[in-house]
Amino acid sequence: MLTQVRFQIPYGKNIALVGANGVGKTTLLEAIYHQIEGIDCSPKVQMAYYRQLAYEDMRDVSLLQYLMDETDSSESFSRAILNNLGLNEALERSCNVLSGGERTKLSLAVLFSTKANMLILDEPTNFLDIKTLEALEMFMNKYPGIILFTSHDTRFVKHVSDKKWELTGQSIHDIT
Repeated sequence: MLTQVRFQIPYGKNIALVGANGVGKTTLLEAIYHQIEGIDCSPKVQMAYYRQLAYEDMRDVSLLQYLMDETDSSESFSRAILNNLGLNEALERSCNVLSGGERTKLSLAVLFSTKANMLILDEPTNFLDIKTLEALEMFMNKYPGIILFTSHDTRFVKHVSDKKWELTGQSIHDIT
């Protein structure tokens, strides 16, 4: 884990955290989200976190019901979000029978429907088709808050990041 490192995440920016596999990107994202000792965040920051394989914890309810329950969103809003992610044909299907890509889309729909002003995304592009990847890019580029994310998809990183931070060993370097 990092020691004696100071950095500030500027509001309204999309920051890609890059680095070799196993260097600790996921661990750092989790530490920031959970605000472990030594990590200070403004009390105004409300975070939402998308972790790899988040979809494994889904309950056995319909997609529509899951999104409404997880976000307190209206049915019409939930339908619109799911439609934009290409899930309009699966609204009443159980979360338990969804493919990995469909579950990823639903997890992202939950994240995008929160009132958070900082999103932390750990490998959000895994299992996504081209259309959904483009929708994710559009959302991230229009998001008014902070997004801190990891991805091994270099094209995606180039299209959505304002800054690129590289995690190496015990330090972070701005390689923008």
